[in-house]
Amino acid sequence: FSYLDISALEKECRPVQFWEEALKAIEYKMITDEMKVSTALSKAYKICQDKQFGHFYLDKLFEQLRINDWHLVLMLDRFESLLPRYHLNTLNFLGHLRTLASSRVESPLTLIIAGNLSLNQFHRETKDLNPTGSSYLNFMEPGEIILGGLSDTEIDNLLQQSDYTFTEDDRRFIKEMAGGHPYLVQVAATILWEAYENKEPEPLANAEKTFYNKGKSVFNDILQSWTQSITQAFLAVARQQDISRFDSELDELEKQGFVRQDQENGQWQVRI
Repeated sequence: FSYLDISALEKECRPVQFWEEALKAIEYKMITDEMKVSTALSKAYKICQDKQFGHFYLDKLFEQLRINDWHLVLMLDRFESLLPRYHLNTLNFLGHLRTLASSRVESPLTLIIAGNLSLNQFHRETKDLNPTGSSYLNFMEPGEIILGGLSDTEIDNLLQQSDYTFTEDDRRFIKEMAGGHPYLVQVAATILWEAYENKEPEPLANAEKTFYNKGKSVFNDILQSWTQSITQAFLAVARQQDISRFDSELDELEKQGFVRQDQENGQWQVRI
């Protein structure tokens, strides 16, 4: 297993630096399990490294991983941060990443990608790289999971699994702060827990202030990841303006748990 936060890479990061980071787990395993590593695999990795992780040599390395029954699960977080890294946001890099993960039967590479963009949004952002070709991550579409809003019952069930026993007032506070957004539930619960641990005189009031301060950076990241039309749709709902031209955007925002439609009057509302 290898975890890589794309936003932590240098802006000038090239494919060779990406693969050096992504394959460190393989390199470490070969060092620590030296007696179990075949000569062919060690040689394939060394050649690939010497050849700056070029396409041909990466193909040979992953083929050797398959032969040795090794499997790399590569977890790429904040994948949308790849877009401004122009050495990675290329036809060659994205196309080869897709080839490595999808072209072989029982590929030795599995990608788990997380980000603030849906696959459709990412496809639109990279379409100009290959206007007549297929989308780079189209093979992942059947497995896409959109982390939407949690119901009050789901939040209660999560909080019951905590080591700390939250009161009814605590749970109400967390729900009001987070609006059902999974990450914000975690943030609100953690802040409140820490307020109690620190024996603060007014834990709920202090937790609310801390939450708003932390929430600014979270919401800034969210807004930065949205397209202009999705931002306009969200603002239109918040301001109760005309939303008739935002059908697809509202659908996207609803899936992500940011807006919801009242079952009785059909009016759209901001969820957080």
